[in-house]
Amino acid sequence: MKRKNILKFVSLLGIGSFVMLAAASCTSATTPTPNPEPKPNPEPKPDPMPNPPSGGNMNGGDTNPGNGGGMDNAVQQLAAAKTALTTLLNGQTEKVGLYNDYAKIKDDLVKAYIAAKEISDKSHATLQEVNNAKTRLETAIKDAANSKTSFGEKNPELIKAYDALKQTITSEEMSLNQLMDANFETIKNHISNLYKQGKDIITATLDPTTGDGPQAMVVNQTNEAIVNATSKIEDWKTNATNLATRFVKQTLNNANLVNETNNQPQPGSYSFVAYSVDLNTGVSTASNTPNWNLAQRKVWVSGSGGRTSPFSSSDANNSPALTDVSWIYNLSGANSKYTLTFNWYGPSTGHLYFPYKLVKSDDAQNVGLQYTLNNKPAQRIEFAPAQSPSSGGTAHASDPQSPRAAATETDVSDSAEGSQAQTDMSSSSMNKTPTVSDINVASVTLSDLNFGANTIEFSVPMGDSMVAPMIGNMYITSNPLNVNQI
Repeated sequence: MKRKNILKFVSLLGIGSFVMLAAASCTSATTPTPNPEPKPNPEPKPDPMPNPPSGGNMNGGDTNPGNGGGMDNAVQQLAAAKTALTTLLNGQTEKVGLYNDYAKIKDDLVKAYIAAKEISDKSHATLQEVNNAKTRLETAIKDAANSKTSFGEKNPELIKAYDALKQTITSEEMSLNQLMDANFETIKNHISNLYKQGKDIITATLDPTTGDGPQAMVVNQTNEAIVNATSKIEDWKTNATNLATRFVKQTLNNANLVNETNNQPQPGSYSFVAYSVDLNTGVSTASNTPNWNLAQRKVWVSGSGGRTSPFSSSDANNSPALTDVSWIYNLSGANSKYTLTFNWYGPSTGHLYFPYKLVKSDDAQNVGLQYTLNNKPAQRIEFAPAQSPSSGGTAHASDPQSPRAAATETDVSDSAEGSQAQTDMSSSSMNKTPTVSDINVASVTLSDLNFGANTIEFSVPMGDSMVAPMIGNMYITSNPLNVNQI
């Protein structure tokens, strides 16, 4: 039984081995066609991708770069275009600075730079956008250069004047530093205003964004005004200092007096020009009233043989204080006037002083005097009214009982004028009553004076038979405290 089972097992093992061998023989002899299996297209690639082998096809190289190579080229082109645009933008400060004197050209160029910068900063800008922005900016830079060249060819005189003005205004600080003293404030303001006019032209530039450009003539005039003013600073400072600390004396000049009625020359024998009594010893008829309008002190010197002769003109030039004492005797008649012209570089308000007195006592009730400053309306110079004799007032100087009846001269030289003048001026605008016997000092406040030349015309008010008092040399100052120096 046991042997029978063993034979049965061996028999089965043999049959199985034979079947397996037969199957193996059939498999190697024929290749059956398997059923196709679905595959994705394109075939998925492993992640991460393995590094491709170097070399050609035999080593596994990519024989068909296809879309991958094209995309890399586009990125490189865009990067190169952006770099070129950035380089162009980096020169903005230098390029725009070339047109600081051409506002309109500069404005157009700045706008082109702004537009190009917007494209440069755009994160998803295309290659075409970048290239177009670069081209437009290059065109704007070229147009700006051409416009500047064209402007220069058409306006050479304007550019020359403009450049000169630019150079002139660079000296502003140096000029103004000379005028820090309070006495020079008016000069400083004047100079500052001239510089401002020049700077306004430079700020507007040769080619303004709006309105018309400057004219060569105007630019030249502005520049010349600054140059001329700054060249006179020292003279103006001297004038302002004298006005503030002392006074400027204006000696009367016959050439400035217009008087068609009383125009005879002063008699040569009259060496004295002011008296403390009536000049005509109390007689005031028209026939013997002096027929001259201005008298100047005449100095006589003793010569050989006891002869005397007038001081020569050369001597007078050496000693002007002896001969510059003058008085206006008469301003009567139509259109009669005395014109005073003076330079003023102080504040806008000044003070005028002059000595005055009567020619004869009979004029005391009819005294009148007015002045016109720089063609403005006439202003009356006020004098306190005289007291009439019937009211027990002051006696006439020609009255024999008057203590001043003696025919004595009132010397009004520089030193004498100062000692004889009544300088106790009050704050009131009313001046003392004119008299024959006394020399008083009139005070006139001058408002709105010009910077530079000023003109005052003195005349008699029309009507009422007004008579001007005698007027002596005039003094102007910017400080009313200087009155005691007159």
